[in-house]
Amino acid sequence: MNNVAEKMKKAGRPSIISNADRRSLKRIIKVNWRSNTREITVLWRDAIKKQISVTTTKRQIKKIGYRFYKAKQKPLLTKLQMRNRLKWARTYRFWTHVQS
Repeated sequence: MNNVAEKMKKAGRPSIISNADRRSLKRIIKVNWRSNTREITVLWRDAIKKQISVTTTKRQIKKIGYRFYKAKQKPLLTKLQMRNRLKWARTYRFWTHVQS
């Protein structure tokens, strides 16, 4: 031993995804940021010409550093709220910025 660090052979299956593939995924996500994982997977398959699964895409999205969010559902206005908003708008319709 000459105190030289040698590269050890890595155990496990080699990754099908390269760093260039991850960069292309990142670009796709930036453009299609509102798309779901299935749609992103289809776009990514076309871009890198490899057969990958939705699970692989999810794993790589996490590895890049993105998180998954579900949009919050906004409640619809009730009839009373609609009536009150209309009443308010009619009351203050002719107000200017100076009056407020």
